[in-house]
Amino acid sequence: MSDDNQLQQLAALATAARRTLVTMQAEENPSTHAEEQDYEARFDLAYNAFRAAVDRAEMIAPVTPAGFQAKAGILLLVLEHIVATNIGETLEDVAKGIAGDASDKFSVALARDLVAWRVPA
Repeated sequence: MSDDNQLQQLAALATAARRTLVTMQAEENPSTHAEEQDYEARFDLAYNAFRAAVDRAEMIAPVTPAGFQAKAGILLLVLEHIVATNIGETLEDVAKGIAGDASDKFSVALARDLVAWRVPA
């Protein structure tokens, strides 16, 4: 399997894991000890899948535009996770300069540009 195909698969895995984390964070707090343990186990599983995909993608150099787009998509997920976790804001807030600093804003802009990039036929 090519490196770019691996990046695309890792992007899909990271996206699914991040979506699970966001959904779980929106759930009501578990009311029993058993529910809390189940929640923590599911959260840890999703977070570990997310981190594993990100860690693996860091080691792969993209070759084609599709690979760069996949890796940029993973970067956006990481930025979203960091922004939501550390400062309680969204990527839109960062892009508008409401939250984060200049390097955060630039990182979001560059990653979005790469994801939206279209190569002439």
